[in-house]
Amino acid sequence: MRIIISLFLISLFFVGCGGGSYSQNSTTENSANIQNGNTPETNGQDKSTHAKNYSLVPKNDGSFEDIKNLLALSKAGEISGVKYICVGDSTRAISKYNGEHLFYEIRSKLYEYRVNSILLARPGHTAKEFLDGGNHPTWQDVVSQIDGDGRKTIVDISLGINDVWEGYNHYATYIYNAIQKIRAYKPNVHFMLTMPDRIYNSDDFTNMLRDDYIALSRELSLPLNNVIDDLMPTREQTPYSWYRDDGFNVHLSMEGQHVIAQYILRNMLP
Repeated sequence: MRIIISLFLISLFFVGCGGGSYSQNSTTENSANIQNGNTPETNGQDKSTHAKNYSLVPKNDGSFEDIKNLLALSKAGEISGVKYICVGDSTRAISKYNGEHLFYEIRSKLYEYRVNSILLARPGHTAKEFLDGGNHPTWQDVVSQIDGDGRKTIVDISLGINDVWEGYNHYATYIYNAIQKIRAYKPNVHFMLTMPDRIYNSDDFTNMLRDDYIALSRELSLPLNNVIDDLMPTREQTPYSWYRDDGFNVHLSMEGQHVIAQYILRNMLP
């Protein structure tokens, strides 16, 4: 497997260099157990019937149908214990940039579907750190939040903006490898990818993110929230009111976060 990533030299302020908590749930102890090679949970059984269990195993066909099915069963009370885990940087994290409102809007709606939503995000976070454990949240933090073999958990990943600034230009490969590590412990997780939003003042960087996320989605046959093509295809078609006036041209305003959150929900809800 090779994911070919175009390298652009871009002058872009570091996204999310402020303070903030990476997670709503402390997972350090459990993550340490995974890092130390303790035995992972592999049987993946839950208390549902065999037929319902079987229906929850993702087909990984690139569509949102398995996620829709999972949420429909949860809302109907056929299954319990469904989780949604959001992994990201300052565009999702609780910080001075207020990116958490996107997550909060999704969480509020998923509550109607009896879903427990968990935020694992940190300002300035990179896909490299997510993979190599250089800073939390890590792939181990994700594993520590997942029950059984993962068939009742949705993991939504949106990373990459900060990697380029740090010179980590293979962020798609980092995300790919992190997903494979999670699958080694929790093979039936329902993954979905959410493309970062348009970088308003950099078409080159935006196009790189777009192309790499599409390639990653195809490589892993995962559903993709194609934010750029579907909502922000050009700078002229992207309202500037969707962004915070903070000089970065990447952090979204409340209006922008609402637009993205509703788009994600339209894709994943039954």
